[in-house]
Amino acid sequence: MLSMHLGKTRQFKLFHNGIIYDMGCGMIYIYRTRIGTFSIEPDDIEVDMFKLCIGGLWLGSYETEEDAARSVYLRESGWHDWDCSEDSDAPCDLSEWEKQ
Repeated sequence: MLSMHLGKTRQFKLFHNGIIYDMGCGMIYIYRTRIGTFSIEPDDIEVDMFKLCIGGLWLGSYETEEDAARSVYLRESGWHDWDCSEDSDAPCDLSEWEKQ
């Protein structure tokens, strides 16, 4: 099984047993902080998972976009500078994340 994304359109394909399945386009969520820019997007390696990154650096994979956003809100993102910071409040859900 192999997943891949194709170009800037963020169209995802799944290759399994010689068949290519169209997985659609993936939404990217962005949250900008003084410490860095978080992003949540479909995971390129774990099909049906979403990766949380800061500045393009992978922090973890989650079952849902909401779980990834919650880890930022709870300061359990895996990025020490953010997790230990108290100078700003993160949104409790995806409603205040920028969609791309």
